[in-house]
Amino acid sequence: MLNRHDLTDLLQYIVDSASAIMDSPFAEILLKQGDKLVVCAVAQDTEPKLWDAPGPDDAQLTWRAFTTRQPVFLDDYQQWPGKRKVFNEIGLRAVAELPIIAGNDCIGVLSMARITPNYPYMPEQVESCTILLQFVGLVLDNDVRARAPRLGDAPPQLLVHEHALGVGAAPDVVVV
Repeated sequence: MLNRHDLTDLLQYIVDSASAIMDSPFAEILLKQGDKLVVCAVAQDTEPKLWDAPGPDDAQLTWRAFTTRQPVFLDDYQQWPGKRKVFNEIGLRAVAELPIIAGNDCIGVLSMARITPNYPYMPEQVESCTILLQFVGLVLDNDVRARAPRLGDAPPQLLVHEHALGVGAAPDVVVV
């Protein structure tokens, strides 16, 4: 079974791998906690100021991927009327929001972006990353099931999030 340190390292490895596979300098894994998606891991190049806990009104594309359990892609985020002001100075272009499924639940989203104009995500990249996320969901689901008898009847999303950050730990995020 994974301990807190191992799961944190695994999430970091996954976000770094996905960032490389998708050639995305900005990448983060967000896991559901309450009515927010909380950042649990970010790729090395992702700006720390972007680490937030967006609600459904703040991060529409991320939440669309979460609620529909389907990937969401945008070729040019700068042209999208729903873009978030926090990203204006970075100049995000292609955006990919990929849901993380554990068992029957969507527990989070892998959010990625590029800054190079006219460089959309290719189907083969998406396929590779989707396989990686299926593995992530399987690992997290197995970990939650292994811990469930010890932790009572807490919801699966909460168990995964608490485990990723350390049970009882406050997330190191800024709410926008």
